[in-house]
Amino acid sequence: MKKLLSILIYLLVFFDLHSANLKEIQYEILTEKTLEEVCRKGFGCSNTIKRIISSNDGFIFETYLTDGTDSVWCTPNVNDKIKNIPCSTIGDYGGGRHVMKITNKQTKKTITIEGAGGKLERISTPFNHPHIILINHNGGVSCCHEYLTYSKESLKFISASRKSKFD
Repeated sequence: MKKLLSILIYLLVFFDLHSANLKEIQYEILTEKTLEEVCRKGFGCSNTIKRIISSNDGFIFETYLTDGTDSVWCTPNVNDKIKNIPCSTIGDYGGGRHVMKITNKQTKKTITIEGAGGKLERISTPFNHPHIILINHNGGVSCCHEYLTYSKESLKFISASRKSKFD
């Protein structure tokens, strides 16, 4: 009986820990505000959109993109709706920004990350993963990206790399 009980306890603990890692990070847009209109001669005009996004793993993201079809870096293609995941970009018409702010809800610590071009986007990781990983595209589709890793606990920068096992 003791052996059976210890096996049951082990299985409960193992499956509880395993299921926490399988939990998916979810996002909710808290606010969306239209900022300045930007026009580029020969292209068109678009507005910069500031989004505040909350994640269920304990963070608030301040992101910037455009309201036009020129926000292609934060959508799989121009016909798709902009995703709810944290992503900042500047579109072809000039709206948006290459910056993202991340705030830890518990500690209230905030960091500002500046991108280098195309987009700055959070990469999906397991819920209990100890790091936030962003992809920083700074060139064409097949060119020039790096993965930026930050500690979830302290929001300190850890590393930049050309590869990530999560993307």
